[in-house]
Amino acid sequence: MSESFSQFQESLGNLSPAAQGSGVELLLCLVEPETAMLLRLCAIPHEFSPNILTILSPGLEASTADERYEKLVSFPFVSVGNYEATMHDQVRRELFAHWLREENRGRFAAVSLSLSQYFEELMPSALSWVREQLVRKRIFHLIGADLLKGFEEFERLCRQGRYQYRFSDCHALIRLVHEYDSILSGDLRSRLTYHEGKLAADLRQWERAEELFMQIVEDGSVTPELKSKAFFRLGTISADQGQNRMAIAQYEEALPLAERHPEGNGQVYRILGALGTAYREESQFERAQELLENSL
Repeated sequence: MSESFSQFQESLGNLSPAAQGSGVELLLCLVEPETAMLLRLCAIPHEFSPNILTILSPGLEASTADERYEKLVSFPFVSVGNYEATMHDQVRRELFAHWLREENRGRFAAVSLSLSQYFEELMPSALSWVREQLVRKRIFHLIGADLLKGFEEFERLCRQGRYQYRFSDCHALIRLVHEYDSILSGDLRSRLTYHEGKLAADLRQWERAEELFMQIVEDGSVTPELKSKAFFRLGTISADQGQNRMAIAQYEEALPLAERHPEGNGQVYRILGALGTAYREESQFERAQELLENSL
């Protein structure tokens, strides 16, 4: 048992019964303020090292960072790997939630920006498999620094991953974004659900995909553009399962919604093409030809 944890247990025995808060918050009250703040800061990245400590706390010198690192890894909820330390998931989630509160977002954004820049600088010289990890770390902290900019970068990488059939990468990115659920706007939550639905459909998890897309089409606050895309995806799921009449109904829900927004032309031709294909499968060749020609 570590010395720090022994001291923690002893201090708990002397704590007033009126003290409120979780075990983690109690611990932060009992250790010296500088260590408490470093523990909070170490919950922002998923792993930390002496180098990361100097990013989290810019005034910390390299020699002192090594000493602080050894002290932090002595806590029983911290595990040490080959190069970096990690907190127990439950502890990290609780400490990370602290930074998502409105009153803490300023410092959190500044630290997140520094971390995103740090990982971006490491990327050019990294081996390919290391670089993939650095890309995800950069995106995670870019979201913390600038929510909208980071989310748009997540969407770009998620689309790229799907086109390259790197579905595990997409899944990892989606999990990272979910760590910001409590501060995502309704629009961003719907867009995240849409990407989850596309990934589920790619993996032929039909029920899961349908459930996710139905959440979007039943949400009255969703934009016509996104609702159109969700109906279109529902149609493709039905078509992939040979349910062409259902697909036609869903495509026809998608079409007027796509025509309502200024940038809908790119979606309209896809819907018309899919409709034509579905009518062809139903042997309605005249209607199919008309739709496919309109798509062209």
